[in-house]
Amino acid sequence: MPEIPDERLRPRSQVIDRAWRVLGPGLEPLSGPDGAPLTRTVKLVVLPLVLRPVLRPELAGDLLTPRAAGLAAGLLRGEGDRLVATARWFALLKRVRRALKVVGGNPQDLYFQRCYELAAEHGAPDGPVAEDVARAAVLDAADRGGRTVSALREHLGDPERARAVAAALARAWADRPLPVPDHLSGPAAPAVPVPPRDAAVPGAPLDTAAPFSAPVSAAPPDVTALGTTPVPGATSVPSTSREAAVPDAAPVPARPSVAGASSRAAVPDAAPVSAAPPDSTVPGSTRDAAVPAATPGPTGPARPAAPAEHLRELADAVLDSCLSGGGGPAFAALVDGAAGRSLGAALWTGPVSGWGRPGVPVHLGLTAADVPPPPAVGAGASTTALPAPLDRSVYERVFTLLRTPGHDDLPPVPELVDAEVARACAPLGLTGESLRAALLVGGRLAAGLDPLGSGAGPTAAHRALDRRWRRESSVARARRATVDPAWTQGPFADPARALREPWTAYVRRLWARLHGRDAHAVPVSDTAELWALLDGISYSVLRDHRARVRAVLRSLAAPGPETADASGSAA
Repeated sequence: MPEIPDERLRPRSQVIDRAWRVLGPGLEPLSGPDGAPLTRTVKLVVLPLVLRPVLRPELAGDLLTPRAAGLAAGLLRGEGDRLVATARWFALLKRVRRALKVVGGNPQDLYFQRCYELAAEHGAPDGPVAEDVARAAVLDAADRGGRTVSALREHLGDPERARAVAAALARAWADRPLPVPDHLSGPAAPAVPVPPRDAAVPGAPLDTAAPFSAPVSAAPPDVTALGTTPVPGATSVPSTSREAAVPDAAPVPARPSVAGASSRAAVPDAAPVSAAPPDSTVPGSTRDAAVPAATPGPTGPARPAAPAEHLRELADAVLDSCLSGGGGPAFAALVDGAAGRSLGAALWTGPVSGWGRPGVPVHLGLTAADVPPPPAVGAGASTTALPAPLDRSVYERVFTLLRTPGHDDLPPVPELVDAEVARACAPLGLTGESLRAALLVGGRLAAGLDPLGSGAGPTAAHRALDRRWRRESSVARARRATVDPAWTQGPFADPARALREPWTAYVRRLWARLHGRDAHAVPVSDTAELWALLDGISYSVLRDHRARVRAVLRSLAAPGPETADASGSAA
């Protein structure tokens, strides 16, 4: 199928907005003051119930072709009467809610989808039975396992429960899988070849010092390092005691986890990766082949060559091919080798290496401290002042889950709190190994983004996202702000800083998406799914940046043109 030029693509949000306004009056309960659909209306009603991108893949992207845009607009027009009935049901349910003095939960989260169902089943809420139907719907939503912020506040507000959660946190934190110092390490892990890059998407390797076929340990010392130079004194997880050191990890050869099984099914040709000692065998598996140990050096076992380059090349192999669904063997090697878990464990001991770019912190902004601090129980949260992901309390972690669409599928609050206690003390704050590997690859992508530059990125994924950023007029304006002597204090200081340090916003949003997947037990099954996730995060961050620049422009234009000229940054 021929590629469609970018200028013909239309933002899906813009298509929805225009089609929504054409529907006319009656949608006010589902719309904002300017007549546009509310964000929750789009997330809870328009996308999953009207457009249904799961059944119509051409509507799944943030940019639509003209044909897909016409389909989306037509679907919305066809649902006009039902959407008006949905709005009327929502207004009725809110009146009944007030009469019943129900205060728990957000009405939009609780009732939007239920109102659409009522509109499909009963039409508009006319007749004497409408009040009874609305009353039953409100009472049913109020009794859905207490998956509300109010239930969370009540649960952790009890002093006895709070003390029990604090004790569980202390135990989980004490048992977290810390790397073992080098002097306690056993023999080096057996060497495995790095899977070759897929030939479908060309891309030059970032580091040519170590060829892709160089034998490198699947769990080498300093396995977390994605830079070029290991830091002296870095700690590691010895291959002979991996399962003892990481109590939450299942033996890799058996691969009982959902994430591992999905990854293996997606890439059956993945190269075998050994994560167990040489004497560990699995009958009928290619992993039970004898592999010679590393040659001892004059002062002890020799370290495998260039472990940092090994993981960089694995991540780059994924990023070079995932746009076309390739890179599966490299991603499976990262999952099987528990590279994400080792990265998270090493962050607790301090920085060990960089990500191949000066100035990028090893934790990529996931924490405001040098190392992630022990999580607290917490007693409150705010959507406008959430700390960095690895600095959040259990309350804040559960709070974010309860505020997202689809939280009705989660366990009740007491079980959610118990799960978050374990997750908060897990490497990278995640328990799914495929999700940790996705964060490692996404971190490699974020650390190499260069919106303000002009050169070609190291992989196909970098080049694709950089091109998208550089086409933005808001990015060009912020780029000019960075050469302004007063850019650190001018009105464009924050947008310009976001372009100079793109990894912070990108990785923070990626972590939040992976955290939601972890809570719902949804792994990253293959590289096509991984790229859809990474690409969607890029669109989301870009839209936010565009909105911030427009907000600055509006603030400059409001007092008069003199203010914009005086700033020196609005030109």
